[in-house]
Amino acid sequence: MSINQGNVERYLQVQRAHGPAWSPDSTQIAFVADISGLDQAWLRTIDNPTPRQLTHFPDRVGQVAWSPAGEYLLVTVDAGGNEHDQLYLLSVDSGEARALTQAPEVIHNFGGWSPDGQSICYSSNQRHPAFFDMWVMNVFTGETRCILQQDASLMPNAWSPDGTTLVVTRLQTEMDMDLLLVYLDGREPRLLTAHLDEATYESPCFAPDGRT
Repeated sequence: MSINQGNVERYLQVQRAHGPAWSPDSTQIAFVADISGLDQAWLRTIDNPTPRQLTHFPDRVGQVAWSPAGEYLLVTVDAGGNEHDQLYLLSVDSGEARALTQAPEVIHNFGGWSPDGQSICYSSNQRHPAFFDMWVMNVFTGETRCILQQDASLMPNAWSPDGTTLVVTRLQTEMDMDLLLVYLDGREPRLLTAHLDEATYESPCFAPDGRT
């Protein structure tokens, strides 16, 4: 079977966009795309079909997440192709990006913004390469604190509407995991999903009133 060279070239030139996120006021969509050749953060408004490139990193952008007030984006950036994501704070208006983490040997898994827009939650393996602990960072002061340390893989999911708790996934294996309710005041976390056999949970989130 012969291969048409033109079809191959068209296939190789297909552009890819992913990870769309609505702005809090629903007037803009941020997303990741390789329009310029490498995955970067882009923005388009609902009344303008032409997207605007927001970042020009030498490495790939993986994720974008709006701050609650819509002034900033949290951007994850692959450090030199090693899949060790670093976290950046990006001003939507000025385009200025500021590194929140600068440890290319460490993997950072972004979880979400606090409801007041002051902090983010994430997990990282900075303590030990095999384990991911839960952290909270004030993005304006740079202050960080570990809110849960276990010899396990902890992955952040959602911040409660009142800002007092997080839902965190604890991976035993890829097919066996728990959901934990983690209190930011230091209380012991609560297991939400007691089970005997293997179980997996995807995309947990809080109801708007935070009660379920």
